[in-house]
Amino acid sequence: NRRALYDILRTYLAAGEVSVLLLDLDGFKPVNDRHGHAAGDELLRQVSDRLRFASGPSCHVARLGGDEFAVFSEDISDRKDAEIIAKALLAEIAKPCVIAGRDVVVTTSIGIAHAPDDGDTPNQLIQSADVAMYDSKRRQRNGFQSFSPELASRQQERLQTETQLRRALDNGEFHLVYQPQVDL
Repeated sequence: NRRALYDILRTYLAAGEVSVLLLDLDGFKPVNDRHGHAAGDELLRQVSDRLRFASGPSCHVARLGGDEFAVFSEDISDRKDAEIIAKALLAEIAKPCVIAGRDVVVTTSIGIAHAPDDGDTPNQLIQSADVAMYDSKRRQRNGFQSFSPELASRQQERLQTETQLRRALDNGEFHLVYQPQVDL
C-alpha cells in the first residue's frame, strides 16, 4: 500500500497540486483489547469502506499500517477542498459500526498537507500530514488540523525538550526541593 501510495503521489505531484489527509483512529486499541483482533480487523474493513464512500470516487484510500489511513486525490487541489472532505470523513467515521452484534464507536484525528507548500515529495507530504495529525490528536480528538511551519517548529521544540529532559534524568541532574506552603 505504501509503495502504491508513493507512486500515485509522485504522479500527482508532477502534474501539480495535491492534498493528503492522514487519519489515525481514536480509540482503536481498546476495541482490539476488549473485543479481540478479529473485531479490530472488521472495524478496519468497515472504516476503509466508509472512507471510500465519504471521500468520493476520485479519491484514493490507502491503509498505511495499524489504524492509520491516507486519503488523497488530484481533485483535492486546495485547502478548502481538503477541509470539506475532512469534515465528511469525520462525520462518517463517527457513526457506530456494528461488530459481532454490538455498536462500536471510534473517531478519527486528521492531518492535512498540501503540495507543493507543505512538501514536494511523497515522503515530505506524508510527514507534514503526520505532524498535523498528531497536533490534531493532541489538541482535540475527532478533529482535523492543516500543516503549518509553526506546527513543525513546535514539534521540533517538544522533541528537543523531551530529549534534554531524558538526558538530564539519566545524568542525575534533577533534585527534589521542598517548599513549605503557609496559609496565614
